[in-house]
Amino acid sequence: MARSDNQKLKLLYLMKIFYEYSDDKHPLSVEDIINHLNEYDITVERKTVYSDVDMLIEFGMDIIKDRQGSKGLYYLCSRDFELAELKMLVDSVQVSKFITPQKTRELISKIEGLTSKYEGVCLNRQVYVAEQIKSLNKLMFNNIDVIHNSIAENRCIKFKYFMWDTDKKQVLRNNGEFYNVSPWLLVLSDENYYLVAYDNEAGRIKHFRVDKMLKTEMCDERRKGKTAFNNINMSTYSNKMFNMYEGENASVDFICENSAIGIMIDRFGNDIPVVKVDDDHFKTVVKVSASDAFYGWVVGLGGKIKIAGPANVRAKFDELIAKFK
Repeated sequence: MARSDNQKLKLLYLMKIFYEYSDDKHPLSVEDIINHLNEYDITVERKTVYSDVDMLIEFGMDIIKDRQGSKGLYYLCSRDFELAELKMLVDSVQVSKFITPQKTRELISKIEGLTSKYEGVCLNRQVYVAEQIKSLNKLMFNNIDVIHNSIAENRCIKFKYFMWDTDKKQVLRNNGEFYNVSPWLLVLSDENYYLVAYDNEAGRIKHFRVDKMLKTEMCDERRKGKTAFNNINMSTYSNKMFNMYEGENASVDFICENSAIGIMIDRFGNDIPVVKVDDDHFKTVVKVSASDAFYGWVVGLGGKIKIAGPANVRAKFDELIAKFK
């Protein structure tokens, strides 16, 4: 851009400088402002800086004027988001397992842009979350966009849906054919997104894990199943999703039926060890929070998985089971 064109954009660049380079711990002097404007090939006199800053204040920017001896200092006092709020957003992104690692980095970078470069350094930190499982589906956000757009336009969608096998490979369900459904709602439960939809072929409401959907597309067909969707209680429906509460941390040995491999990968991640026991069973060891909710989860699987150890976890499980006999 020509130098003269940059001069025309002086106030916009000045606004950008305040957003990026000032906060209450990093005020800008007039000399600082002039130097930053020079980086954009904009020349300005001191008296012009004073009038330009006053114009931004009149526009509504919360710029504070301060003094350090004889030197005048300026900084942007308030923004749309406080630093503590941005930290909460970053932490939420970090711990959300439905967000892929790449998208996590992209979102945090965008959040950093909502504050000064100095405070952005505080946000650019890694939040350690024990055994955190991040989504393996890089198309997750595309799926969400297609679903939202289809709901807004009252259209059906089609997609392929996979499950895990004991080799930890994706295997397409429905014989590899597309599912054709009418999307009605997205539910976030247990840190996973679920699509609640009317299965046009089966003629009933079903839910699908969004990160297990592949080749998701909007169709020309109008949505169906409105009556069926309105007849379900979403509070009751979403509460069927299992949430594990805090308990004693333990490494638990499981003996599982082969059909439970998808359940174990969904709950504990794709890096769990899988050791063949016989043609129908495999063994794995995972770290869990051994709470009552955990034991209830095991019971709810109807014998597909069994706790083999350690002894204290097995004893606690047997004790709880005995209470119901």
